[in-house]
Amino acid sequence: MEKLFAGIDLGTMHSVVAASNGMRRVIPTEIGWAKDPIAAERLGAGPLFGDALEKNRLALRTMRPLQKGVLKSDYANDSTESEEAIAERIDATGHILGYALQSVGGSDSLSVRGVLGIPAISSRRCINTLLSVAQQWMDTVVLVPEPFAVGYSLGLSDPALIIDIGAGTTDVCHYYGALPSEHDQTTVHFGGDHVDELIYQHLLADNPGISISLRTVRNLKEKLGGLDGSSAPIIIRVPVGNKLAKEIDVTVTLKAALGKLAEAVFSGICEVLSAIPPEHHGAALSNVI
Repeated sequence: MEKLFAGIDLGTMHSVVAASNGMRRVIPTEIGWAKDPIAAERLGAGPLFGDALEKNRLALRTMRPLQKGVLKSDYANDSTESEEAIAERIDATGHILGYALQSVGGSDSLSVRGVLGIPAISSRRCINTLLSVAQQWMDTVVLVPEPFAVGYSLGLSDPALIIDIGAGTTDVCHYYGALPSEHDQTTVHFGGDHVDELIYQHLLADNPGISISLRTVRNLKEKLGGLDGSSAPIIIRVPVGNKLAKEIDVTVTLKAALGKLAEAVFSGICEVLSAIPPEHHGAALSNVI
């Protein structure tokens, strides 16, 4: 049977898949189902992804199954999420993985051999769950810490600190040309989604009657957010109360939320450095990626 080799990074917001046939795709890590019988009659009962999901979003019940940044890990189990909800997220992740592979030419006629990126620190339960999901679509699968995969793909010859800021988590890894141990890396449960939520809640609290969504906040952060020391005010126009458009200064709100992310990154760096012999700190800190 012909083989297809694929590497997949299942991200909280977007996933990336690259295959040995030269095809590469970036897809949203989101799935949707018709929300009622009327929508199902038009769209079908099966899940929708990508452009089809975006086009019909209002008629769908949507889910980002990796929104917490992990899949059935100890961190997720500390939440109030029920086992039924976790099981639904696992099933949805399997559907998205299948869609990702199909988008690069994967099919039942091929033997798929895959490498799947995982957070730097993943519980045994999380690893076993991901393996179970991946084996539904791949004949052979290897799980690799995502920040290490970055360093390896870049062909780094010198030690480095790899920082991977995702939507759900932030990974920090000391890369030195060999597979990292659990002491060489850490996962901080703070990422872009948490920044979005902080901005969103501050805007609601400071501007009663404001009409704004988390998706709008995310776009605002990605377009205008930064900690570059600029003193220029950041002004947006949004509906507030009975006004169709009101100017709001969000400079302090954006910088405060992004400052929390910087603190999370710094704490991850400190944790990883604490496990590195002091004489190697300089080499790692001189090559931060």
